Amino acid sequence: MDGFQITRFLAIFNSSVPNKIGPVRSGRIPFVEIAKQWMLPFVHYGAAQTGQGDAYSIIRNTKWPVRFDGVSGLNDDYFYRDSSRNAPHNAYFRGADALAKVTEMSVSEHFEFNDKSNISGSNVNKVSFRYSGQLTNAYEYDLDSQMYKRFLNGNSMIDLNTGNQITVKNVLVIHAPHRSAEVHNYALIDFRGEGKAEFFIEGKHEIGVWKNENNLIQFYKVSGEEIVLLPGNTWIQVVHEDVKITLGE
Repeated sequence: MDGFQITRFLAIFNSSVPNKIGPVRSGRIPFVEIAKQWMLPFVHYGAAQTGQGDAYSIIRNTKWPVRFDGVSGLNDDYFYRDSSRNAPHNAYFRGADALAKVTEMSVSEHFEFNDKSNISGSNVNKVSFRYSGQLTNAYEYDLDSQMYKRFLNGNSMIDLNTGNQITVKNVLVIHAPHRSAEVHNYALIDFRGEGKAEFFIEGKHEIGVWKNENNLIQFYKVSGEEIVLLPGNTWIQVVHEDVKITLGE
């Protein structure tokens, strides 16, 4: 997030790709670093190009399977503007249609999934992160659906495509060093080595470790056992040392 104020998302789609994805924004270096670990088709609407925050050079010098760029004109016929929203928050991507440009490819597994997780921590039904004075993210575990409901500044975070509140199966937190660069205060994140991680699965909270092994971030219990996730969507929050994490039952 620029200036450590408003967060952006990097979305990775697996079995289901919607035909309205967005709003799509310009690329930033931390997102590109994570995307390179997966080497999937990459979608962005331009990118930062200034000094230490120059993400565009990294994107252009990476051999993606296919790239969609709404600014440079690269496969840009899959982008469109939604007139109901103001620019720059109204650029969207026809994901399902764009699959026509994607050839069949083999992708290695990055996480272990099972119908039963190996989380064994304490019961925590609510977690919130205050990234800045104007932005608080929160998750509340709903026992009936066995999903985490997502909130933004105390309000239900709604999927505009469905009108439903966003729900999440696994919530992971990466604690990593941050620094800002250039006049725009681009956030640069150090994903090297390892650091503290937190896992929220099935209404339980456990502290563990993330490790960057061969340019791939993996998650482990303190014992060294790899974390097992439940089938479903997974949200990973990356926080810096000044972010306060509040837990509640």
